Amino acid sequence: MDCRIFSLRTSRTRPLVVLISALAWWLVIGFSPVAHAAGASLKISPTGGVYQVGALVDVSFILDTGGEAVNAISADILFPADKLQIVNPAASTSFITVWVTAPTFSNTDGTLSFQGGIPNPGVKTSSGVISTVTFRVKSAGKATIKYAPTSKVLRNDGEGTNILTSTGVAEYVFDLPPPEGPLVNSPTHGDQNQWYNNSLIQFGWEPITGAKGYSYTFDQTAKGTPDTTIDTDKTAVSVDATSDGIWYFHVRALTESWGGTTSYPVHIDVTPPAAFEPKLDKSILTIEETGTLRFITTDAASGIDHYEVKQVTKKGTAQGNTLFVEVSSPYITPKLSEGEYEFIVRALDRAGNSTEGTAGLNVVAGGVPFYARVPFLKNPAVANTALIVLSALTLMSVVVFILRRVRIRSTFQRDLVALERDARKKAASLERELHELHEAERFFHDELRSPPPPPVTMPRV
Repeated sequence: MDCRIFSLRTSRTRPLVVLISALAWWLVIGFSPVAHAAGASLKISPTGGVYQVGALVDVSFILDTGGEAVNAISADILFPADKLQIVNPAASTSFITVWVTAPTFSNTDGTLSFQGGIPNPGVKTSSGVISTVTFRVKSAGKATIKYAPTSKVLRNDGEGTNILTSTGVAEYVFDLPPPEGPLVNSPTHGDQNQWYNNSLIQFGWEPITGAKGYSYTFDQTAKGTPDTTIDTDKTAVSVDATSDGIWYFHVRALTESWGGTTSYPVHIDVTPPAAFEPKLDKSILTIEETGTLRFITTDAASGIDHYEVKQVTKKGTAQGNTLFVEVSSPYITPKLSEGEYEFIVRALDRAGNSTEGTAGLNVVAGGVPFYARVPFLKNPAVANTALIVLSALTLMSVVVFILRRVRIRSTFQRDLVALERDARKKAASLERELHELHEAERFFHDELRSPPPPPVTMPRV
């Protein structure tokens, strides 16, 4: 009896025990810390610093795999081309063993790219050097080096999973070397970090006590030094920059001996941005719609500063003219009244030079023409083709209809002639039959009117 009671109680409480155990296990698992991979990160070293113009700076690009094995890296790096230039994109110290493409860079666009891999089983590292690159400081100011969004770090899983989760940034400050000679100034180009579109430059400097004269040079070398020939005994001079770029005025004084050199940089850009053609996504719009205007160009020396757009009404009743306003691409046009418009896009570089491009737009009233509301027909080429095809089909339909009518009429006339011919034949046949009937009737009529013949009497024998 006791055993049965115990068995009954055990069978009844077993589901409860299982439920409590499952709940306890869920609580332990649910609230216990789970190890998740942090993902890979790309870093830059050093992350900052202060350097003088003309100095060489070694910058290392580093990979942290986050504890995972990776077998491929694509590192795309951006740097300010007006502040830095690459002099040695060395890759000899890299942990990458297989380069997909050789390291490439552009001192004009400010880009640097590394693409390489590591054979199976890949690599796990917290500070693997992708490459150490030597930069030369071109001009004073602040500079930022960073990774482009196209950079990737691929896990060694056979699927090429990108596990890059963070990228580092380095910010540097570049200063001019302290003057070792006369203090130089420029009444025409007073800001040593600003770009100017005036190539004729005036320089002046404070006189040095006991100076017998001064030697100067004007070139594009940051650490240039004038020769030992006296060029002037005055404290002012005018020079001309023969090309775009960063130029340096170097001057020193001769007293008992030649003194130290002072360098003064000027940024010259007299060339406007490259010619370009703005593009509208649609050249025909209705009055209920807006268009998208896209534009881009480049400037080799100082770079593009900003864009401006001006709207001009070419044809129409609406007053749609505007002044130039600063915008960025893509630019969304406002809803416009019916008419023809022209959008003038002006690109300005940092020196104030400008280049303009234009794009035309035709705005029609809602429903006029009818194809303006059909999206794919808003392209004039497509609309014209559709109209030509529609007109050709309409003309073909009319021609087919006329030919069928002519054919039907011709067939009807031919059938009518045939019917008429058959009717005449039947009428002639009926006329002959009627004539024969009349002849037969007359014959029988004559036979009935004539007296019967006398009876024939046979002689008796």
